[in-house]
Parts: sequence; structure tokens; C-alpha cells
Amino acid sequence: MGLTSSLQRGFLKTPKTLSVASLYSIGVPLSCTAPTNAISAWGTANLALYVPFFVTEPLIVVQMFALNAGAVNGNIDVGIYGSTGTRLVSLAPAAASGANTIQTFNITDTTLQPGLYYMALSNSGTTHTFLSIIPSADAVDVIRTMGVFVETSAGTLPATATFAANTQAFIPYFGLTAESVL
Repeated sequence: MGLTSSLQRGFLKTPKTLSVASLYSIGVPLSCTAPTNAISAWGTANLALYVPFFVTEPLIVVQMFALNAGAVNGNIDVGIYGSTGTRLVSLAPAAASGANTIQTFNITDTTLQPGLYYMALSNSGTTHTFLSIIPSADAVDVIRTMGVFVETSAGTLPATATFAANTQAFIPYFGLTAESVL
């Protein structure tokens, strides 16, 4: 039995904290690209990034987080979407704060049933920097093949995502937790 079917059957329990680099998101395919860690500027104002993840058992999400680097500005919005692009929860834009640290966001407690979801991140500016993962080659295309989508004009995450082909060459470290981070 393969890893994917084991995860889908619930033999491996969903951890309390999930990030883009986790087994339950795009961490495994990303690790196969010999990625590097870097500090990356957001680059496109009001761009939303949607990264797939899945859970194998009910999980109550209470916080989301992002790893800010040195340049912190603009407003950040984080949220969770169902597999069809319907927003389940979002923060509403909040001021970015805390250089070189984890910024946590208290969201409405949200119960996720087993299945596929998308964690979303947007920033209103262009110069905010995040600690990021960058595939070693053809980054935009590699990230696109992992099921990552973007949406322009989404400074505030929309009620329904309009998934478009990925245009980013990096994936910022961000995620969600069923327990308080700080």
C-alpha cells in the first residue's frame, strides 16, 4: 500500500500543525526538487496564493501563521478554502507585523472533515518578504504541477476563489494549527 493510500485511509493521523512544507501539503513533491530556502518579496500587490493540503480525520483549526522575513509591510489575509474554492474561514486583512518572526493569526475555530482543502495567503503590498521555499529549476512550472493556484486582485480573500495558473517562483512558509502557536 502506497503512502498516499495510507494517508487517505487514515493510517497516518493528521498532525496538529500543517504547513506548506508538510507531508499533508506539497512538502514531499517540493523536497524532490532539491529546493532552497530563501527570503522572497511578495512581488505582486493583492495576489492570493492557494496551496493544497488534506486532512485524514476531523481537525479544528484555531490559528494560521506565516514566517515573516526582514521587510514587513502591507496587510496580510489568510484563510482556508474547500476543494471547490469556497472560503470556509478567513482573517480579513490585518497589518503585517514582526520582522524575522512567525506572525500568528487567530481565526474563527473551523472544523475540517477528512478531505482536500486549500490554505490561502495574500498580501496587499509588493515588498513584504517571507521565508520561502524555491524549487531548484523551473520553479513556476514545478509549483504549478503541485496544484498551487493564484488569484489577482485578492487583497481581501474572496468568498469564492477564482483559481488561476500559478505565477510565483517561490512558496512562502505558512500554515495552520489546531493548537495555539504562541
